[in-house]
Amino acid sequence: MFLLAPEFSRLSQFFFLNRATPPSKQPQLFQTLRANRIALAAQILLGIYLVGMNSYGGLRSWREYGGGRVKPPLYGIWNVEEISMDRQIRLPLLTDHNR
Repeated sequence: MFLLAPEFSRLSQFFFLNRATPPSKQPQLFQTLRANRIALAAQILLGIYLVGMNSYGGLRSWREYGGGRVKPPLYGIWNVEEISMDRQIRLPLLTDHNR
């Protein structure tokens, strides 16, 4: 809401009063063209940095905790076909929390 406050009158005219609205007039951030281009480049570089760091962190977490982690030496050597408790065979039910 804070970011939309300057455009509230235009938005209310468009959505609630069904009137034509003029284009938004956004003032330049700086007075010189060079300063505006530097600010744009800084925003783009910051965005690339944030996307890269989040991707790196996600990949690192996947390799450490997720499906990309190194499996233990005895991983997958057991093939359970049937479970019995107190000489009674337990069926593979999702609702059986004691299994």
